Parts: sequence; C-alpha cells; structure tokens
Amino acid sequence: MTTPTPAPPTTYPPDAPWAVLGDGRAVLVGSRCPDCGCKVFPALESCPSCGAASVEPVELGPEGVLYSRTTVHVGRRPFPRTYTLGMVDLDDGVRVTAQVDGGHDLPLDARVECVVGPVSGDADATTTSYRFRAVTGAGEGDARVERAS
Repeated sequence: MTTPTPAPPTTYPPDAPWAVLGDGRAVLVGSRCPDCGCKVFPALESCPSCGAASVEPVELGPEGVLYSRTTVHVGRRPFPRTYTLGMVDLDDGVRVTAQVDGGHDLPLDARVECVVGPVSGDADATTTSYRFRAVTGAGEGDARVERAS
C-alpha cells in the first residue's frame, strides 16, 4: 500500500481578498459590475454605482501610486507599535487603504506594488495580509510573496 502524497499547504485562504499569480505577483480581488463597469475593493455582492444585483470577481493591481499616508504611533496587538497606513490609487482606478512599507520615507506619488506577507510584529500572532511597498527595479529578485520568518 502506498502512502498518498500530501497536498501542499494552503497559505492563502480561499476567501482572502488577494490572490498570488503564478509569476509571484500579488493582486487584490475586488468586484466589477458587468452592466456599468464599476470596480470596487473589497468585493461587494451588488454594484454600488448602478445597483445591479450581480457582480463578477476582478483582479486589481498589482501596482499603483501612493496618494496619502499616515503613521500610527500606538498600534494595538498584534500589530507593531508604529506602522504606516496609506491610500493607494491602483492603476485600475480603485483606491485602497493598506499598510505601506517605508513610512514617511516613501514619497507621495511613489509607484508602489502589492505584496502579501506578515503585517503584524507579534511573534505569537502573526497576521498575513496584503500591503504595499515601493516598486522594485528589474532584476532585483522577486519577493512579492513574503513569509514570516
């Protein structure tokens, strides 16, 4: 009797608001109205623009421009004590809010890309989610999907 090969571990839950493409790029999963074309994130069950009762999933990103940012100086567990939140205008025309790597050293209007990895600093309760960082140059290696160490 042979032992079946175990399935690879599922790192990203099927209901997560992001997906990791085969090339390692991370994208957000929102919704798009087939009637009016409105795109939103997070995904909704109906269109907020025209009221259509059905929408379809759509991949958003992976890149955009940093519109605004603020630093949280008193973070709650499991997040770090200090972290930066930013509003990013995705190339798809959708504005999202997420943690941003680089703090105030990252200038407004900087090109950023979506990455998936740890967003908390608590070793006892690591939370994995999407966040944004400055776009890496060509040939710098692909670290768009990061793992907690």
